[in-house]
Amino acid sequence: MLDMGKRGKKLIEREKLFALWVTAYPEQLRPKLILGRFKGAPNWWENKTLDVDKAQWGGEVAAAKLTQYL
Repeated sequence: MLDMGKRGKKLIEREKLFALWVTAYPEQLRPKLILGRFKGAPNWWENKTLDVDKAQWGGEVAAAKLTQYL
């Protein structure tokens, strides 16, 4: 990182950083990812409301709420 004062910071040696990330990802980050399948009660989301400042619906739930179709 290069500190550019009031203009913020600038990333230098991007290619080197990317190469390091590519080699380190499968060894360090990927094993830490927790993967699993999760299932909630059917239609649990239909009567739930979200605080719009903290969260938004996405995917099929958002489509169903917008179109009342799913």
